[in-house]
Amino acid sequence: SFFQCHHKSHWAKVNPRHSISAYGTSPPNHPNQAPYLHPKTIKSFLNSSQSTPKDKRSIEHLLKAQQNIPEKARGRNFSNESEKPSEPETLKLGVPPELLCPLTNTLFVQPVQLPNGNIYSRKALKDHLRENDRRDPLTNVLVPYELNLDLLPVHLELQQKVHAFIKNNPRHVKESLESHYKSILDKYELSSEVSAEVALSLGLCYLNGDGVPKNEEKAIKFITRAAESGLSDAMVELGKLISGQNQEEAFKYFKKASEMENAYGTYRVGLAYLLGKGVEENPQTALDYFTAAAEASEAGGFWGLGVCLLNGVGTQADPQQAHELFLKAAEMGMKRAQHMVGLMLRDGKHVPEHYEDAYYWFTQAAELGHVPSMVAAGTMIVRKLVENVPNEIAVIWFKEAAQKDDPQAFYNLALCFLNGVGVKPNLDHATHCLKRASSLGLTEAKNILKQLEKEIAARAPKTPVDEEPSTDEANRKEQN
Repeated sequence: SFFQCHHKSHWAKVNPRHSISAYGTSPPNHPNQAPYLHPKTIKSFLNSSQSTPKDKRSIEHLLKAQQNIPEKARGRNFSNESEKPSEPETLKLGVPPELLCPLTNTLFVQPVQLPNGNIYSRKALKDHLRENDRRDPLTNVLVPYELNLDLLPVHLELQQKVHAFIKNNPRHVKESLESHYKSILDKYELSSEVSAEVALSLGLCYLNGDGVPKNEEKAIKFITRAAESGLSDAMVELGKLISGQNQEEAFKYFKKASEMENAYGTYRVGLAYLLGKGVEENPQTALDYFTAAAEASEAGGFWGLGVCLLNGVGTQADPQQAHELFLKAAEMGMKRAQHMVGLMLRDGKHVPEHYEDAYYWFTQAAELGHVPSMVAAGTMIVRKLVENVPNEIAVIWFKEAAQKDDPQAFYNLALCFLNGVGVKPNLDHATHCLKRASSLGLTEAKNILKQLEKEIAARAPKTPVDEEPSTDEANRKEQN
């Protein structure tokens, strides 16, 4: 029947992945100061299915501000080592000891269990083993080299407990951050001696709603001030900000930043020439700018060169060399390049097919918020192309991508709910997901939705509205 036939055959061979994250907190820096909350403390909550889109927006924006506000303004410029919070004070925040990684003394982040039963945060364990000859942190026993830590399944029960703890304390987290950053922004906005760097930080805060309500007018005001002061990073941000409305003006800012040896600006000039955005299309010039950006170790430069070599744009096609360049950009953290490497490895396109490596790169990009990679990673899981990764992880990735209105994610979620893959079967949820995918333009979802509705109608009991009641039934009604 329909409910059994859409398990593997209809999984899309598209892009995406998931791993849950949870990080620890640090105690207050000073009795009268808002507590410093480690940015990664709330990352797990943001990535979990327990948080709402509103939670994600309000907290994620606040966390970004911490990266943009200068250290001194945060009140975290510890000149005296004795002022630094001690790690054991983490427990003063009420964190249950069993939720703390023994390596970092913070909340577990993707807890994984070694064969000997010891549990650590995945990244912390990888870093420790790399620096300590693969020795277990607690037992000092050698961890087998053949054990791939990236493929160890997340300890779901422990991860859920971490998420529950964060879920029960979001108000404290949000209010602390809001109060802290609001005072910072007020202080610097009123100052007439704001440096270009601080002006850029303020502009980004208003642009993203970091600690303050979003205000694009104020964002442009501060970023423009920083750009006019000669800050090339501000020129790049301003170019990105206005590129949707005025590509020509955006190109001018990218070009000026490039002339100031801003590597990212150089990459964006190359991209403009490649796509013909704000300037006449010129593949050869694009290649030159990508080359210059790559020589300055800009990930976008390697990616741009890879695109040119893969498609023979401005140069002779060389897919193998393109893969090497994509890999360089991927290793530098460029999610678009990570996704491309994943695709090439998954499909065996110009390189040998390797599912485990493909899954790894999809997950790396997905962690950075790349929606197609979320879908690709989840799809690899349910199609059993990677081992020892539970279907529940695929569902988490599909849900996260669906929050970004990705039609393929809704479609794959529908198949999960129809077939009980990683979730309990739920026809209502499946129908809802198919309708959302259909409304977003996915033709296959429309077709299956029609088929599903027909099958539901065929199973529905028939009401004998046109039949007269039998004599016995009529007598019973009269007696009643």
